[in-house]
Amino acid sequence: MPARRVPQCCRMQESILEQNQQAKKRLKREDAVALAINLANQGKLPAADSLSAQLIAQFPGDANTIAMRAFVLHRLGRLTDAIDVLERAVAADPNLPVFHSNLCEMYRQAGNLDRALEHGLEAVALAPDYPDARNNLGIVQFERSELDAAEAAYRHALKLKPDFAEVHN
Repeated sequence: MPARRVPQCCRMQESILEQNQQAKKRLKREDAVALAINLANQGKLPAADSLSAQLIAQFPGDANTIAMRAFVLHRLGRLTDAIDVLERAVAADPNLPVFHSNLCEMYRQAGNLDRALEHGLEAVALAPDYPDARNNLGIVQFERSELDAAEAAYRHALKLKPDFAEVHN
């Protein structure tokens, strides 16, 4: 018996339905990621931890979901785990400067100024006009006693965002 041919209009309808389902799934993921971040920011860390672990199981290759998990782990005080997870997010999408900037700060907190510098420089290379990355880089350079470079980073951050309170501190 020959294979049944599906009319072109039916294939198009199936494609549209599939795209709609993917869009709904993406929206649900994005909403859930935002909820996990909000829970962590509200200090509801056990709920944020549980939700972020569930989302990682559901979307193991999604860079933003992975980064959200790192954020929650960091808020839980699990710095080493947060760094490991955020490195996975960078592996999934190495071109997002916020991941590198956050790793810069996390490695600095962990006392690994060499890795902090690497990620700070990468964040600035990816987004030269990102004031948070400039500030994080400046903090690392200051702690490495690279005072001229730190001052330049701070000045650039202030040029980009004159009311940047963190730089003024």
